[in-house]
Amino acid sequence: MSAISNARLRAYAQAIANRPPAESRRRLEKTQVLETICFLRVTLLELTDTLMYMTGRRVNDLVRHAANRVTAKQARSAVEYRQQAEAMRHIIHDDERSAEARIAALKELRPKDERRCQPAMPHSFGSRSTTPRVSRPCSTRSPTSI
Repeated sequence: MSAISNARLRAYAQAIANRPPAESRRRLEKTQVLETICFLRVTLLELTDTLMYMTGRRVNDLVRHAANRVTAKQARSAVEYRQQAEAMRHIIHDDERSAEARIAALKELRPKDERRCQPAMPHSFGSRSTTPRVSRPCSTRSPTSI
């Protein structure tokens, strides 16, 4: 089979596909076997090409969806970060509270053990962990509420 070129393989496959079955039976048995093998090989190659194309499209689709989810998660994190920074600014500049009350309010806003629950993640980690839906348990706060 390796001695037969791809063009000849396709020609044998086309010959068997275009010929009526009754005429194929009149051929020598060796010719029938060779044409059938060529037809099956060419069909398998075409199906493999189609499968690879479809798999590539599916992988691209999965990557696009994961990237969209990472972008959305980063946008939510940025909004939450700005909101928390604004809340901290209000607490720090609240002259009506005592220093101890400000410190208590800041401690309530940023618990001591929060860093262990959700470390800062680079973009590449977010895209890798988004696809398989890896969850990171944290106390009662959501992972994006840093």
